[in-house]
Amino acid sequence: AVSDSTTLRRHGAGLINNHGCLMMTSRATHHAVSGTVVNTASSHVVTFHDHAVCLTVRPFELREAFEAEAQEVKKARLLLTAAVPVGPDNVRGGYDVPAVASYLDFINLMAYDFHGKWERETGHNAPLYAPSTDSEWRKQLSVDHAANMWVKMGAPKDKLVIGMPTYGRTFTLSNPEVFRVNAPASGGGKAGDYTKEGGFLAYYEV
Repeated sequence: AVSDSTTLRRHGAGLINNHGCLMMTSRATHHAVSGTVVNTASSHVVTFHDHAVCLTVRPFELREAFEAEAQEVKKARLLLTAAVPVGPDNVRGGYDVPAVASYLDFINLMAYDFHGKWERETGHNAPLYAPSTDSEWRKQLSVDHAANMWVKMGAPKDKLVIGMPTYGRTFTLSNPEVFRVNAPASGGGKAGDYTKEGGFLAYYEV
């Protein structure tokens, strides 16, 4: 079993190729001090036929391991991707975007959950563009703004992949007579019959 990040760096590519890796996903996290990025790492969930492991490794370490493995076995290098946040504060405060982008083959933007039951007014789960009635801060919460922000910060357009939700976020209106985007809300909507989570509905429950 893969038990630590050093093992993954040294043997991860071979394990993925030789032992039937079904999926490797990466969710980037950040560590910042006084607004300066000091380290960027990724939490990787590697799923084999009979078990899964979760590790934390820096992107450049995995990229180097994949390149070395490709040269050794004379095969094409494994692709390295990451799922990254789109919250303005998280990205600006915690990512050296050009550096991260240089190691990744694709950058998967988690362009969803812009709005939900944690807010006190309704909003689209993944708005392509923010409504003109939004506050200046809320106008940053859209797919368009997220993609442009990553590009302006140094991510190549041809590496960006826009994540799309296949579920809904719901609200309970404070006043049932006021039903629109940005209407006052008192919390999440009723739980679905199957997912049983307030403020959330699966695609088949919408």
